[in-house]
Amino acid sequence: MPTAIRLLQLNNVQLVGRLTRDPELRFTTSGVPVCRFDMAVNRNFKDKTGEWKEDATFITVVVWREAGQRCGEKLKKGSPVYVEGRLKSKNWETKDGCGPGGPGGGRRGGRPMMRRKVCRFCAEKIAEVDYKAIPILRGFLTARGKMLGGRTTGNCARHQRQLTQGIKRSRMLALLPYTGE
Repeated sequence: MPTAIRLLQLNNVQLVGRLTRDPELRFTTSGVPVCRFDMAVNRNFKDKTGEWKEDATFITVVVWREAGQRCGEKLKKGSPVYVEGRLKSKNWETKDGCGPGGPGGGRRGGRPMMRRKVCRFCAEKIAEVDYKAIPILRGFLTARGKMLGGRTTGNCARHQRQLTQGIKRSRMLALLPYTGE
């Protein structure tokens, strides 16, 4: 009877690359900081003809707690980063059994289909975004004071324009800072 081979199981990743966009710093309902950013890792290689080619791999990174807070404050687009951690992939399935590779679930590029975000202002039936509503406006700024885009927030075009105007007006009147606090 052959003996079973016991293997050490290890999930450890080391990556060196650059940020492809500014990091998003958010907080959970309990106040724990979570920073999400995308990085590109480049690889140079020779093809069959002997010419040098460059290939890029894009990875989404999530950093929690104090390290996430520091990443959100210090990093910006183009910053070089060294990431060490574990690799985690997401598996999902809809109620009708569709998912990655399932019936109609696979998409080109291998990225799962994301649920469409709903405009917060349309959902709450808010007609106009007021520049004096500072707590609402702060929710649409990053920790560094940059405005979040419509794709990130899920706002419709009309409310995103009003939100942008409101933030700019609040900054001109010194109700909101131009940079992070």
